[in-house]
Amino acid sequence: MARFQERAAWTNPSTDTGQSQMYGSLAQKLQGYAGTLMDVHQDVRIADAKEEASQADPREGELKNDVTVFGKTFNDIMIRSNQAAIKSDYSLRLEELYINNQDNPEGFKMAVEESKEASLANALPQTRQMLEIGYDNLAGGYSNQILAGEKRKALKEAELEQKNAVSRFQRDIERFIATGQDKSAYEEVAGLKTFLDSGDFTDEEKRVIIENTEKSINEQLRMNELETLLEAGGDNEVYQRIAEWTDDIPENYSPDEWSKFIRKADLYTGSYLTRKQNTQNMLSMEQTRQLSDLEISIRSGQGDPVTQQEMLDQFRDKGMSESKYVSLSTALNTSTKDSLELAQTYAGIDKVVQGDRATAGMYEAKDYDGYYANSVQLAKKNGTPLSNAQKAHFVTQTGHMPKPMLRQITSNLDSGVPELVEQASDLIDRLDDSHGFDIDKIPEKYYGLAHQFTTNSMYMPREQAMEKAREVTNPANKAVVEQRRMALQNKGGARKRAKSYMDVVTSEFGPNLPENIRSSITADYQGLYESLYMAGVDDEDVLEERVMKQIKKIWAKSEITDQPVMRYPYERYYGELGITAAKNDLLKRAQNAARVHHGYEGLKREDVILVGDDDTSRLVTSGQPSYLMYVKLPWGWTKLANPKTGNELRWGPPMDKLKYARQKAGEAAKKKSEHMIKKYETERMLNKRPETDWDELQQFGQ
Repeated sequence: MARFQERAAWTNPSTDTGQSQMYGSLAQKLQGYAGTLMDVHQDVRIADAKEEASQADPREGELKNDVTVFGKTFNDIMIRSNQAAIKSDYSLRLEELYINNQDNPEGFKMAVEESKEASLANALPQTRQMLEIGYDNLAGGYSNQILAGEKRKALKEAELEQKNAVSRFQRDIERFIATGQDKSAYEEVAGLKTFLDSGDFTDEEKRVIIENTEKSINEQLRMNELETLLEAGGDNEVYQRIAEWTDDIPENYSPDEWSKFIRKADLYTGSYLTRKQNTQNMLSMEQTRQLSDLEISIRSGQGDPVTQQEMLDQFRDKGMSESKYVSLSTALNTSTKDSLELAQTYAGIDKVVQGDRATAGMYEAKDYDGYYANSVQLAKKNGTPLSNAQKAHFVTQTGHMPKPMLRQITSNLDSGVPELVEQASDLIDRLDDSHGFDIDKIPEKYYGLAHQFTTNSMYMPREQAMEKAREVTNPANKAVVEQRRMALQNKGGARKRAKSYMDVVTSEFGPNLPENIRSSITADYQGLYESLYMAGVDDEDVLEERVMKQIKKIWAKSEITDQPVMRYPYERYYGELGITAAKNDLLKRAQNAARVHHGYEGLKREDVILVGDDDTSRLVTSGQPSYLMYVKLPWGWTKLANPKTGNELRWGPPMDKLKYARQKAGEAAKKKSEHMIKKYETERMLNKRPETDWDELQQFGQ
């Protein structure tokens, strides 16, 4: 009965008024809740549309045949994405066409037309018209730039040709005046004026050119006058004439311009009189050549000192200046005193080259450079220049690449002579396998040129291989540089490339490397890989092999640290000191720094590691790198600071102990090769080298 009455209250209009109002209010609330639910549903559908659109390919996606809020939202996003993607694609394509056709307007126009349909093929009907307009506008802009560049180029060429023509007139005029052909000179002046009137010169430019030409004629006539007086022996008259000219400034000269000419006249007079005096005291040409040879032998420490002193005395009697005599006598005395020490050094290096590498670290770079340069010179003198195999063997045995060798490589590659380029490329190829060779010792552009030449030579003539190599490694070749840059980008972006490089490092060094070391090796690998690729080493197999060889030289196991590998391992630079002394010194310094800065005692040897950083890399070239010091404290690995300065603490072996260790190694080597030193010294005094110096290397030269 109660439920019936309640239902009646819903349907019977005569029901109590208050009860009707209550149910009406409830109905309004339910309608509001329904509206809210509809809004929430709509938001969800919009979010779903955005999510689906974000996963669709904007170049190949299709629009929804759906008029709901989901379809409208999806279609709006796809239209905008499609427009942006197509615009990005054709912008890159047009930029590439512009770079490749900057000197070819017609070629650019044809390429634009050919590329248009392919560039807009995936445009949606809703975006096609707007994208076509954008494509045409961008292409038109590039076309205008190319045409403007051609116009500027033509104007510059015309302007340069005019300047060159004026210069030719002026040079001929000066030459005719200097040789006394005044009539011919003034005919050239008339020709110059006619050329200026017919050319594209302003009135001011014509005035300046004619005025400068007249000045040049005036100055040359005066110099002719001085020369006539000097040849007649009128030295005093010359200086009197210059004095008269000094205050008599021509109207078309400024004081500074005239002062410069007076200084020129003074210098010419002084130079003439000096040449005249030298001619009077000059040795004969044959005597001059003999003196030059004598000076070379004295300053290079070669020859018999007694004979050399006798020859100096003879040249002094024949008119050699006293200052020259004193200079060469002093050099001879110094050379004689130093000859034994130099002979000992070169004898020791001889043993290193022939296989005894135990003492290789005791010699400085300048010792190896001098030994190598001397060996090259003597080999040429004997008619048997060092082969590339012998040079590479020298680097392998000594662990050092001489500066004269590097200069010869770069000079040969710059020469443009196919034979020399081939020789340098072959040497670089051999050096890649040498212990003492690091890729970064040769500038990247030369390394890339050598690689391209070697590759091209396999399938084309030598001259063509060289020209092609120079073309594709020229940094001014913007098209090639841009192609390489785009090729790197197409590998998938920086993150994808970094992962690819890290995969290579992991496969080579193993999966158990600490993450910080793996990241550091990867950074070195990526930097070297991409810089060599941009320089022209574009064969990926060769590139990966060469880069990994270099990485393994930089990163290797070291006994001084418990790390799996170390950047620039200690033993390579300080092997003479021994590992025990180095570890003791390293631990002592680390304990002191940990105590001062962190109040921590009890640091153990396994709690200390060395880390090679950019400063280490920079100092490697000096042969004495230093390393950052890290210690393991209770709260983790910490970089140490210098107790005195507060700066980051770096470690290198104690130089006094290192010097002593190298000295002891040198003394041992000296005793071991005394007989060789004596023979070497005797042969050098006779201006010869031991015949056995390179005997063991002959097998490498064939």
